[in-house]
Amino acid sequence: MKTVMVWTPKGGSSKSTLVCEIAVCLTMRGHSVAIKDLDPQATTTTWYQRREQDTPTVVAPSVKMSRIDADFLIIDTPPGISSADFIKKEKVDLVLVPVRPSPHDLTSALSIVRDLKRYDFVFVLTQTPPRARIVGEATRMLAAQGRVLPVNLGFRVDFATAAISGEAAVEYEKTKASLEVQEITTSVLSYLDA
Repeated sequence: MKTVMVWTPKGGSSKSTLVCEIAVCLTMRGHSVAIKDLDPQATTTTWYQRREQDTPTVVAPSVKMSRIDADFLIIDTPPGISSADFIKKEKVDLVLVPVRPSPHDLTSALSIVRDLKRYDFVFVLTQTPPRARIVGEATRMLAAQGRVLPVNLGFRVDFATAAISGEAAVEYEKTKASLEVQEITTSVLSYLDA
């Protein structure tokens, strides 16, 4: 089983959106996927409760990884620097660090680079506005500290619209949001296979 943890200390950075979208995309590609929601706000868990499909599955935070039977485990984490404790407890193949292109988010993400050095990690720019100079500047700042996913998760209404009914925007065929999630998932798989 390959394990991907989505972690950053900053709230509102699209951690749960990334978790749900990548998990559904992997499921659509024929993989079995489990989600572990460690966030007390339970955003991913409540999304799953609204979902009509029974895949991907969500497992309780207390379930040991050795008891999870899936091709992939995607872990959603709470905001706050204390989340570093979660990363130390779990065997993680890849850490995705979502970052909005804003000064506050960049400062927060860059503050955890030292904690991430012992893991395979990659920054993911999220909620990016189209054709904004700040996106390029944020990419350069992050690239100076680690790898940056070559695809951004744009600021798109499809993500919120899909989540309302327990869906994922990747399930909306041929939309920009769907194509972004497909490309992000392909990139994540390439990092896991490297």
